Amino acid sequence: MTVVVRLASALWLGVVLAALACVGGGANSPRPHALRATQIVAQWESTCAVSVDGDVYCWGRNCHGAPVDGLFNLVCSYPKRVPGLAHVTALALGSILEPDCALDRDGTVWCSDDNRFVRVSIPRAIAIVNAATFARALLADATVMC
Repeated sequence: MTVVVRLASALWLGVVLAALACVGGGANSPRPHALRATQIVAQWESTCAVSVDGDVYCWGRNCHGAPVDGLFNLVCSYPKRVPGLAHVTALALGSILEPDCALDRDGTVWCSDDNRFVRVSIPRAIAIVNAATFARALLADATVMC
């Protein structure tokens, strides 16, 4: 019962945070203009999007190095640009204990380590996915690396 209640609470918080990020904030809102995105992904209490420019914006529980500003200074209450990532073509978010990963246009895989993204030693990936306890990358030669 406790697990169900915690999960429901976490999902509710994620929905509320996503809703706050998408709703107009008025004239005094610190939120940037509307985010134009090519991909949006959500997992647990975080949501991230890849902008049309290839930058990554996250909001919710994990800001990935962007300054926090929300609920007890633990969250980003609106989409904030993740420092250190550029030219991203795909995102794969992990659950609480798994890293979040990004793929840039050069085929470089970046995964979160604490509160920042670091380059992963995977040669020229063309797709990424994050499930269970491993991030996986599909390489140009049709092989898969974890």
